[in-house]
Amino acid sequence: MTRVTYEPGTRVRKHYHTSQVVFYILEGAMVVQDDGKEPTTLKPGDSLFIKPGTVHAHWNASTTGKLVFTEFILVDEGQRSVVFVEQ
Repeated sequence: MTRVTYEPGTRVRKHYHTSQVVFYILEGAMVVQDDGKEPTTLKPGDSLFIKPGTVHAHWNASTTGKLVFTEFILVDEGQRSVVFVEQ
């Protein structure tokens, strides 16, 4: 489990996780977009489960405020958690 802060405008490019991930939003708003789907906006108290191998991108919805969330990832020892997709 990790507590993560994104500064205004922070964006993470397309990637997937080798295991399941759960986001839980504490402050601000996160936009998550699975490859080929419409974006979803998460607000404080919202959570989202992402299945292993789901290509997605996520970013801070605000250009002025921070985004704070917890990220729950279960990874086997020596397993890579994130694999970035070339664009």
